[in-house]
Amino acid sequence: MESLDRLSREEVKDALPRFLDLLKKGIRIRTSIDNHLYTENYNLTDLIISVISMSRAHEESSTKGIRVAAAWREKRGLARSDKKVPLGAACPYWLKLMDGAYVEVEERVQVVRRIFDMTIAGYGQAVISRRLNEEGVPVFGSTRSTKEKPRNKSGLWGTSSVQKILHNRALLGEYQPTHLVDRIRQNDGDPIQGYYPEIISPDVFLQAKAARAQRQTSGSTKQSKNFNIWQGIAKCQLCGDAMHLINKGRPPKGYTYLQCYSAKKGQCCNGSIRIEQTEAVFKEILTNVDSMSLINGKSAEIRKSLEIAEGHFGVVADKLQQATEVYTAVATIAGAKRIQELESEYAQCLATRDELRGS
Repeated sequence: MESLDRLSREEVKDALPRFLDLLKKGIRIRTSIDNHLYTENYNLTDLIISVISMSRAHEESSTKGIRVAAAWREKRGLARSDKKVPLGAACPYWLKLMDGAYVEVEERVQVVRRIFDMTIAGYGQAVISRRLNEEGVPVFGSTRSTKEKPRNKSGLWGTSSVQKILHNRALLGEYQPTHLVDRIRQNDGDPIQGYYPEIISPDVFLQAKAARAQRQTSGSTKQSKNFNIWQGIAKCQLCGDAMHLINKGRPPKGYTYLQCYSAKKGQCCNGSIRIEQTEAVFKEILTNVDSMSLINGKSAEIRKSLEIAEGHFGVVADKLQQATEVYTAVATIAGAKRIQELESEYAQCLATRDELRGS
């Protein structure tokens, strides 16, 4: 090896025993920088030289680490300044550094916006990724050189690729500085607003978040030949509980029914309804519904507002949970104040959401 600092940059008390263990096992080590050979028959001079080399290596490594950390602290400070100085060429995939500022990569921005539009329209991540692959849309994540293969080895869109974009708050212009604590990356203060160009508006971001949550709640991706068209819609007229699908066997002896969940537990006196009868009613309702009025009318505006409120509610709930966890670990006055602010915002979001649900 070139020198002993290539063996280890740990403290001498940790590096020296490993070095001596190698020699005891008959492994010879030659350093090319001084052409010195270390063997199991080492002497005091060899030991002194090795200790000095290891000590210097550790000090140089520590000094370098301190300087790098200081340089990044300075960069984060400049990023938080009024000028919002760019950190460098490393930035979200839909941006690039040009003339000292981050600018949009138009074709990628269009892909991002399309992903959000499809999500709000009710498409899942699997469908979105499949559609992008079918159309030959290049996946994000390629290296700086266009000749190299993308970091995504398959070179294809996947559900994780879409998910990362939908969760990325850099689209709102935010930059969250981070730093390492015991080799674990943690947030360094609050996000910097307006650091990047805003690609997606907050309302659209929240609508997409609410749409994803709705798909998870309703299980819209579930496929079954016994799919219940009344799922999440039908309620018991007497007690207001949900109506569940009950299969009592094949006709003519058995049929499929809708039954009140509370009635199933003996808490409601409502009877069961044959599912084919309800489906006939459902079809009759659809023939008399002006679907365009639902899309373009007031109900569509209410739904949009509700989706935004739901998304905002989820964001605040997540922030409140994180702040509570931090405060539980280290109780501070600032932490308590932050929790109080978030609790107030949480209550406002809850009231807004409930009001829209009642509209």
